[in-house]
Amino acid sequence: MEAYAVGRRFQVKADENNPITTALTSTTFDLEITKQLSVGPGRRCQVLVVRIITDSNAVLDKVYVAKCYDPTLCPDVERTEWPGGTQQNCTSLKNTETKAYKILHQLQGTDLPTFYGVYKYDIPNNISSRYVEADAILLEVINHSTLGDIDPGDLSPDEKLELKRLGDALLAKIHNLGVYHHDITPENLLWDRRKSLKLIDFEAATFRDGNGSDRTKEWIALDRGKLISLLEGYGIKDERPAPAPWFFGWSV
Repeated sequence: MEAYAVGRRFQVKADENNPITTALTSTTFDLEITKQLSVGPGRRCQVLVVRIITDSNAVLDKVYVAKCYDPTLCPDVERTEWPGGTQQNCTSLKNTETKAYKILHQLQGTDLPTFYGVYKYDIPNNISSRYVEADAILLEVINHSTLGDIDPGDLSPDEKLELKRLGDALLAKIHNLGVYHHDITPENLLWDRRKSLKLIDFEAATFRDGNGSDRTKEWIALDRGKLISLLEGYGIKDERPAPAPWFFGWSV
């Protein structure tokens, strides 16, 4: 059986208490994979839908998205950039995403998925490996389409205006809280085509420097430029003057 096949179970242990462990009165429980979302060698993490199996073998009704940072399947990295190798890179990605969700806690459940903590687990591979343990985070399941699943030609003029309004507002919210996404793509925006737009995947995020030595204006312009470029692909024009040749030319 492949490491992250549907039906496979593996035990996780929470790094700290969270709403799940409080409800279960245990920091350790099993996850059972019910669906694969983004799985396979060469991916930065394995993205799954999972359900919780308690120590009494009871199954909880609710399902979650699990992002598993498994170094046995992550792409190789340059040692000059990551002296600790792939495992260090996986840990860094997990730490960045975790930090973003914690800073943006007030937006969880509305503008981004609810975050349910970090977990350690033994890598469920059938082959010997120098890696034994990995990290996972659990997130709320969002039943929206990604923007990449929506044909731009199917959008009405009102939907285009609403998408632009929601995108602008979402970026303003995370930037006001000191988080800069850097990976605004159709696959990272979940939209129900009515009123809810959610942003996911904060692995590449950067954060406001409390010492005032950050690159806030550049980072805002980068996110804004990526959003403008994305929306133009959906036939949505920005109302401001034409941009400079690259994203940092946008006024912020």
